[in-house]
Amino acid sequence: DPSVPPDLFEGTIQPGDQVLLCSDGLTRHVSDGEMLEAASRSRPERAVPQLVEMANVRGGRDNISIVLLRVGEAVPLETLAKQLARRRELVEPEFEELQNTVYRRREAPQPPRRPPVRVWLVGALAVVLLALVALAAIWLIKAEPGGKLPGDGDGAVTSTSAPAFDSPLPAGTLSPTPTDTVTVTVSPTVETAAVTTTATPQPEATPTPAGPAAGDTWTRPADGMIMVYVPAGEFQMGSTEGYDDEEPVHAVTLDAFQIDRTEVTNAQYEEFLNAMVSQKADTSTWLDLSAEACRIEQADGEYRTKDGYADHPAVCVSWYGAQAYCEGAGGRLPTEAEWEYAARGPEGRVYPWGDAAPTCRYAQYRPCQGKTAAVGNNPQGMSWCGALDMAGNVWEWTVSLYSPYPYNANDGRNDPDVAGARVLRGGSWDDRPEHIRGANRYQWLPDGSTDQIGFRCVVDVP
Repeated sequence: DPSVPPDLFEGTIQPGDQVLLCSDGLTRHVSDGEMLEAASRSRPERAVPQLVEMANVRGGRDNISIVLLRVGEAVPLETLAKQLARRRELVEPEFEELQNTVYRRREAPQPPRRPPVRVWLVGALAVVLLALVALAAIWLIKAEPGGKLPGDGDGAVTSTSAPAFDSPLPAGTLSPTPTDTVTVTVSPTVETAAVTTTATPQPEATPTPAGPAAGDTWTRPADGMIMVYVPAGEFQMGSTEGYDDEEPVHAVTLDAFQIDRTEVTNAQYEEFLNAMVSQKADTSTWLDLSAEACRIEQADGEYRTKDGYADHPAVCVSWYGAQAYCEGAGGRLPTEAEWEYAARGPEGRVYPWGDAAPTCRYAQYRPCQGKTAAVGNNPQGMSWCGALDMAGNVWEWTVSLYSPYPYNANDGRNDPDVAGARVLRGGSWDDRPEHIRGANRYQWLPDGSTDQIGFRCVVDVP
């Protein structure tokens, strides 16, 4: 609110200084010393989420507005504050737009400078002289006996165009590379010339059908899930910026596959369970119905999704329950490498959307609502192949055993029949930024489940 006088110290900030502007929603929960430490130890894009999270953990869930700026040139502090106060980005919830702002005083646009009068005069005189020289040359040519300019009547410039291509080449015959032959004949006089151009005919190329591209979609018939195409490729798996189990970084090559665009929802899992019950399948180890956070309940022998959670990710599902669903839908759980490749891509992004620090517009994680969100609720966080929710919302099961790097698809870690903890990926609604990175790994026993674990499936491409 520009009408509220800011609580500021007088003085001028210098280039390289960092300035923190915040609402009392932050100062009620975070001390001046803690704010100073965060601002001095981290870049703005990292310090702001840390301060928001610190306030949220201590009960501050609203009225938290923060702008942390690194200043580009000297400016009075009060002037800077008043200019920022007039910007609509400071109104919640849009304050995140300014997390990475670097303040620069902009120069007013200058009109283009007009050349001095002297330059105009010199240019005009040059044009007049050139015109006089051209007229004199024409007069001298006309004055010679029989003198003509090209195009006056007798001289000619002729061009023979390439013949039309009327019939295709015989089958199995390759056409030579087209070549141009140019013949120039110059007569003793300057006014005549004959130019003949011939070109070797070229058959029409047969277009090669384009293959599928990253992000192309396909709807799985079994459950109506939209899947996105992940092309074959190589990427660097792991990270040197995370935890020890993410190293060493190593190259992994994968075949193409399809992956679910979102996590499997409660509505989809409910339908699957009811179909399995009708087939007399034992579903007792697939879903923890006793958990208060489970969004599916059973009544009169039928599974039903609780109100308001149909499009939220299915949670409290064990690894066995996730594996059973994927197999029933005609797919399987992704390997750990497939999951990371779909999230990070060939360029090795830190997060699915890129390297920018997370916000609640990119992912559902700890600073946000404090619970699961509907799948696909953060389209800005889409990965390079079109997959959504690969950071936050819920951890996701993979088929892979939790084993040390380097990853080796042939060492038995992807065998679903081998006992052991399985890898979880992606982080959840209750995790910090470092936990929702694309390279982060976690483990869980296959018969366990929580309200922070869900899954998605993959289908092999023939």
